[in-house]
Amino acid sequence: MHKLILKQLKKYKIEYMIVFIFYIINVIFALLEPVIFGRILDSIINNVGRIDFETKKNIVFLISILLVQYITNYIYRRVLFPTSRKVKQGILNNILEKLEKAKIEFFDKTDKGKFVSYIINDITYIWSIMSHGTIELIRLISFTVFGFIFAVKYVNLPLAIAVFITFPMFIYFIFKQNAKAQKLLYEKKEEEAKLSKHINDSFCGFSVIKSYVTEEETLKQFNEINNDLKNKNIEYNKITSSINSIVTFFQGLGFSISCIFGLYLVVNGSITIGSFIAFNSIIQKVMKDYLYAGFLVEKANMIKIIYKRIEFLYDIETNTDGNIKMPENANI
Repeated sequence: MHKLILKQLKKYKIEYMIVFIFYIINVIFALLEPVIFGRILDSIINNVGRIDFETKKNIVFLISILLVQYITNYIYRRVLFPTSRKVKQGILNNILEKLEKAKIEFFDKTDKGKFVSYIINDITYIWSIMSHGTIELIRLISFTVFGFIFAVKYVNLPLAIAVFITFPMFIYFIFKQNAKAQKLLYEKKEEEAKLSKHINDSFCGFSVIKSYVTEEETLKQFNEINNDLKNKNIEYNKITSSINSIVTFFQGLGFSISCIFGLYLVVNGSITIGSFIAFNSIIQKVMKDYLYAGFLVEKANMIKIIYKRIEFLYDIETNTDGNIKMPENANI
């Protein structure tokens, strides 16, 4: 990760710690919710529909859990999204400060269209990574870890292992697809930069194009770049679609194992109906978050691209005193 990003993250480390703590609390209570619901269900079944004091206590506890989820969800979102925007803005401000001190040769050698594309399309995407990407990553890891712990502690160890054993296989296939996606995403972003450069050059040199009657050639170049970008988008979407298919397959596989093996344990008296329903609810919460895997793959690849963009725009030679010296009494 580029030192410029790390600098901004250190600046707002307290805010991100608050987000992490409240999000973990939110996840724990979200997984505790089906456990308490299972207990309520077992109590009602055992008491033949009669609601005793223990059941009432669990109902109050369940309502309290839902309330805590609402509060923690509100707090971490209220902190995370403004902080992520500040991180993005801080990075852009630092880059602009560095560019103000850049040697004039840098601007002579740099394509204006690509320059605009790097700033607008790529670096500003860092807000999405620092906000939605942060949530998706913490959510995926925490739900998997705490989901397994809750499944073992409150339900059944063999059942938990039978379902969670599918996750390493899922991760293997995701990483395999990611290798293809990474290369295509970089090529796609480069095509976007070329298109932005071409549009910028066409507008800036519109009078030149008209005077030399090169409209057809310019249009042909534009169409070639646009077609290349379209093909890259199609190829990239095919890969991300296959990632979603992998997620759907393993989600169905895990749910099938949970239902078949879980019902077997219920019939044999190893677990109760309430525990079986609680386990299935936990698994659904965990596996639902694996639907974000495709988005995480894209954001992980975008971090590498953003690093290259920041490196290109920030790691440049500047004037020694930080100011461009204009000539005195210039003969214009």
